[in-house]
Amino acid sequence: KPLPTYEVVGASGVRLELADGRQLIDGMSSWWTAIHGYNHPRLNSAVERQLKKMAHVMFGGITHEPAAALSKALVDLTPAP
Repeated sequence: KPLPTYEVVGASGVRLELADGRQLIDGMSSWWTAIHGYNHPRLNSAVERQLKKMAHVMFGGITHEPAAALSKALVDLTPAP
């Protein structure tokens, strides 16, 4: 017998809002959500800015400035061999 599923219609902080109006504390969230919470204004703003530029680009031989900047920051954090 399949397990029940619950439709989520909203999220804020640590809470998920279900279609029937119930709210749950998300005890299985990803690391990202556990650290920042759902619907964080600063993260939402960054996502909105990025979506106005481009939503997604595959890295099959092409790149973009944010990816290059992140790569450089990660290399700078990595100790020399």
